[in-house]
Amino acid sequence: AVFLGDASPTAESHAAFVNGIAHESGANYTMVVNAAVRSYHRGKGIPTGSPDAIRMPQPMPKFLDDAQLEAIMQAAKTPLEKAIVTVLFESGVRARELLGVRWADVDLKEGFMRVTRKGGRAQDVPIYDGSVSALRSLARSAGKNGLVFPMTYNRLYYLLNALGKKA
Repeated sequence: AVFLGDASPTAESHAAFVNGIAHESGANYTMVVNAAVRSYHRGKGIPTGSPDAIRMPQPMPKFLDDAQLEAIMQAAKTPLEKAIVTVLFESGVRARELLGVRWADVDLKEGFMRVTRKGGRAQDVPIYDGSVSALRSLARSAGKNGLVFPMTYNRLYYLLNALGKKA
C-alpha cells in the first residue's frame, strides 16, 4: 500500500479531505503532506508504506480562546504587564524576540517594530492599535540598553505564568 493512496492526489481531493476533518487534524494532515513534499525535494522520494515513514511534526500548540485572553488581560495590572500581553498576542512574536526589541526598533507612528528572528534575521513586524496604545503608556525610559522590555526570559516566563494563574 502506498501512503498517499493509489490515486494521484489533486488540489480538489486535498481540500475536500482537509475540509471534512477537525481543524487540528487538518493542520496535522497538512504538516505531514508538507513533510512528504520536503522529503521529495531533498531527493529522498515520497515515503511509502506506513505513515510512520514520515517524521511526524511536533504537536499543535494550544491557543487561548477569547475568554482566556480577556481574563489574562484583566489580570495584567501594570502598564508593563499589559504591554507584554498585548504585544505578544497581537504581533505573534516569540518571547525572546520581544525581549530583544529596543525603543529604536519601534515606530509607533507607522505601526511596526523590528525584531530579530531565529537565525539573526531582522524583520519588521506590524503592531496594531492595542499594541501601539500599550507601548505609548509605557514610559519611554532608557531601560538596560534601551530595551522596551528590560527583563530576562525567566522573568517574563514567570510573569506570564503568574498572570495565567490569576486569570
